[in-house]
Amino acid sequence: MRLLSLELENIRSYEKEKFYFDSDKILLSGDIGSGKSTLLYAVEFSFFGFIKGWVDGEKLLRKGKNFGSVKLEFELNGKKYSIFRSLKKNKSIVQNEIILEVDGFEKKLSSEEAKAFVLNLFNYPNTYLKKQPLIYRYTIFTPQEKMKEIVSENSDVRLNIIRKIFGIDKYNNVIENSKIFKDFINKRISFLEGKIFYKKEYEEKLSFYKDRKLFYESQIKLLEEKFEKLYSSFLILEKQYNDFLLLKEKKLFLEKNILEKSKELDNVKNNILEFENKIKILEEKIKSLEEKVVFKDEKNLEEKLKGLEDDIKLLEEKIKDLEDNNVVEELNSLDKTLKNF
Repeated sequence: MRLLSLELENIRSYEKEKFYFDSDKILLSGDIGSGKSTLLYAVEFSFFGFIKGWVDGEKLLRKGKNFGSVKLEFELNGKKYSIFRSLKKNKSIVQNEIILEVDGFEKKLSSEEAKAFVLNLFNYPNTYLKKQPLIYRYTIFTPQEKMKEIVSENSDVRLNIIRKIFGIDKYNNVIENSKIFKDFINKRISFLEGKIFYKKEYEEKLSFYKDRKLFYESQIKLLEEKFEKLYSSFLILEKQYNDFLLLKEKKLFLEKNILEKSKELDNVKNNILEFENKIKILEEKIKSLEEKVVFKDEKNLEEKLKGLEDDIKLLEEKIKDLEDNNVVEELNSLDKTLKNF
């Protein structure tokens, strides 16, 4: 990076000044109080804005003024940059406006955006966007009163600071990470060596389990065949059982019919006996009437006899009907069917 110019307005002892830098090596010389530190504070402010505890409005703004500004022009990697920052005093002194110019193109930024841009431009780690900026502050300049603090610091801390300033702390991280990775690889190697050692044992077990697998597969096949046979037998038995249930149901039905027909037969027999008794009674009446017959009542008797003969004829027909009825035959057939079960 090469500084090109620095323009100040109402910054500390400078009311309005512009400085030009013709070389990439700059030496500031002068008596105490001549304004050397002001230039360094201005450069620092133009890059990073207010830094709590080090660079603030009270330290930068000229006494009795309500407005001040810093404009820094510099060149980096073949590009020209310009950063303008202004201060404004109300109840307190605050940053007012930030304008970034890159190769002639201007853009207004917030303080956070400007800080992030500078960190990225100088390849600072993004983690320093929110942290206390000790590292990048001292890369701009180190105040005389802070030199003792740095020199007297612990050597490891000092080394760590230098590493971060020059961006070589990442190499230390690489070394530490390499050690961690090496330990991981060694442990992995040991683990794999152990697995190789037991490989033969695992292979023997695998062979044993393969043989057992073939044995069980053959047993499963035999069981499947046996199951098929048993299942076929089961289907036959199931059909026979269903047929048995049907026959049983038919048997109960026939038994019920036989019982009903037996009752009907008993009724028929009772009716026949009743009709035979009635015939006997009528025959006896006829005989009695024949003995008592008187010629004068012959006509009347003949009518009575004719009525009795009709009754007898009707009873004989009923008996014949009962005899002709196939109830007995049906009972014999049902009894024969029942015996066949």
